[in-house]
Amino acid sequence: MPQQTQLAQLLTIQQAGQIAEAYVSQNVFQSAMAGLSENTIKSLKTGADIWCRFLAVIGVDVGGYDCTSDPAAWANVNYALIDTFVQWMLNQGYAINTINRRLSSVRWFCTLATKAGFIPADEMVKIGGLKMIRYGQGLEIDKKRQASRVGKKKSTSTKLSAYHVAKLKAMPGNDQRSIRDRLLMCLCLDHAMRASELVCLEVEDFDIVKGTVHFWRPKIKKFHTHKLTKSTLAAVGDYLALDGSPQSGRLFREIHRGGSFVGDGMTTAAIDGIIRAHGRSLGVDGLSAHDLRHNAASRAASGGTNLRSLMGLGGWNSAGTAERYLDELTIHNDGVVGID
Repeated sequence: MPQQTQLAQLLTIQQAGQIAEAYVSQNVFQSAMAGLSENTIKSLKTGADIWCRFLAVIGVDVGGYDCTSDPAAWANVNYALIDTFVQWMLNQGYAINTINRRLSSVRWFCTLATKAGFIPADEMVKIGGLKMIRYGQGLEIDKKRQASRVGKKKSTSTKLSAYHVAKLKAMPGNDQRSIRDRLLMCLCLDHAMRASELVCLEVEDFDIVKGTVHFWRPKIKKFHTHKLTKSTLAAVGDYLALDGSPQSGRLFREIHRGGSFVGDGMTTAAIDGIIRAHGRSLGVDGLSAHDLRHNAASRAASGGTNLRSLMGLGGWNSAGTAERYLDELTIHNDGVVGID
């Protein structure tokens, strides 16, 4: 009898284990996404959508499974199929950075589908070996293909001269909008801030006495502290001294024609609109916050900034991104000593 009881308990445990395993397998995507940011989840789902579009083009039926929620949709996906996906995106004209992001998304789903038992482990090793397209490779690829980008996003940044930079940082006018916009330009051109970082800035982030700003970078989910340049320190002082300017909370606000500050912040679209308008006034069309950020990094690199500091300026986790600006230098051995 004791042996029969133990056997019954063992069968019960096995059944419970099987039920648990089935549940974990079925919900592996949802569980993994629970700890991710909204932007990361959005990027992953966009990658999965493009993957499904590719499958439809080549005539593959995923059997009604949802690629973003059901690991069964990834059953038996292999290295060759994903490599073909990359080639398809290249032929479709997707930007190199976009292709790398979509490849990363597909590998993420495949890794979890392997965990759920839908992709053999040895095949996942091959899939993991698929390399991202390096920056230099991307440049060569774009030279040879007819379509190099899908969508409205610019393939290259808008170049600014030293004249343009000086004009944007010292724009004339002592009205509220001019002073606000001057600060905005300084933060972009001297501190390489993203539009998403500008909208998060708060008055309390600035320490005028120490001459620093401690701000949140949503893309990398980190706080960074920058020493303010002379131009930025003067601009923030002028802005906070304005009548009615925000003394707490969001730094940048909309300004009515009468000069009064309204609302509790600004959107990234509004900030890009301001930058675009000022660019147009200087004869530069399509200027964006990203263009100003690119200019800041390029100026820093050409000035001899080391790689680690350049990463801190732009808020990059990847050294590869910062290295691109070093690659743009006209004289690549500037700063080398002890040879001649």
